Amino acid sequence: MYSVPLPTEGSESNWSDVEGGLLVENATLLAEGTWNGIDYDAKELSKAANKWRDNAVWNRHYEDKSRNESNRIGYLSNQRFDKDKIVGDVFLSNETPEGQEMISLVKEHKVNGLSVEHVDNQIGNKSTDIQFLGIAVVPEPACNICNLSKEVPEMEQAEFDKLKDTVAAQQDIITELKKVDVDAIVKEQARKDGIKIAELEKKITELENTPVVNTQTDSTIEDSYAGIVISSEGINRRV
Repeated sequence: MYSVPLPTEGSESNWSDVEGGLLVENATLLAEGTWNGIDYDAKELSKAANKWRDNAVWNRHYEDKSRNESNRIGYLSNQRFDKDKIVGDVFLSNETPEGQEMISLVKEHKVNGLSVEHVDNQIGNKSTDIQFLGIAVVPEPACNICNLSKEVPEMEQAEFDKLKDTVAAQQDIITELKKVDVDAIVKEQARKDGIKIAELEKKITELENTPVVNTQTDSTIEDSYAGIVISSEGINRRV
């Protein structure tokens, strides 16, 4: 069994280093919304908030792979419905290598998502009669607001700011492009191409209507055969 977490001084975001591990308070476990194509409404979440068959926190989902006690890295407590979501406190234990590894990953912002495991009765694409089996810590949860940390890492913030600058620059380019009269440009190019085609057609017509003049005289023809003698024995070339 894990020791009861006792808060100590110092915290980061909604984290607290506690005896035996890391405590994340008021984490969003599942929120109202459409996740993986299934609708979870606030009314059903409010009814299911206290229906937990197991409070286990796992380092991954089962996903047709064997999972044992080494994959159990903590437990949930204080689960409750709050406005449009189910929240709770997540305790990650440092008593096992797997738990220690996960705490490091969470603190380094490399893994931050929470993904509940549950059974339910689906009516169409709506989830009803939900009962929870536990929760897994994952890199990318289906519920995109179900996270351990509410803090934005500095590196991610820097990347976000860079992305904003890139988007702003692209917006400026788009604004300038919108000022260009594309239709007028296309029409002008088509007009120029039309003129070129008309000129070519005119030249072709002129060539077709020009008579062919034979400039070769009879003497030229005779000269061209001057070196050949035709007899009953055939054609002989003169040297």
